[in-house]
Amino acid sequence: MKNPIMHELEIERKEYDSIISGMKSYIVIQDNMNYAIGDMICFKNMQKKNEETCYKISCLSRECVGLENGYCIIGW
Repeated sequence: MKNPIMHELEIERKEYDSIISGMKSYIVIQDNMNYAIGDMICFKNMQKKNEETCYKISCLSRECVGLENGYCIIGW
C-alpha cells in the first residue's frame, strides 16, 4: 500500500462554503494528480488563503456513465 498523498486545491468561496457546511461531500475533477482512496484532499478558499479544510478520500470513481474521459469523482 502506498503512502497517502496530500492534494491541495484552491476553490471559489461558494463551493468552499458548500463543502464545509456538509452540503457537498464530493467533487468532479480532472484526474491528473493520481488520486487514491486514503489520500487527503485539502480545499483552500481562493478569497481567503488562510481558510482551509481537509478530508480523507473515501471513494473514487473514474468510470461512470456521463463522466468525461480524464475526470473522476472524489468523495469524502
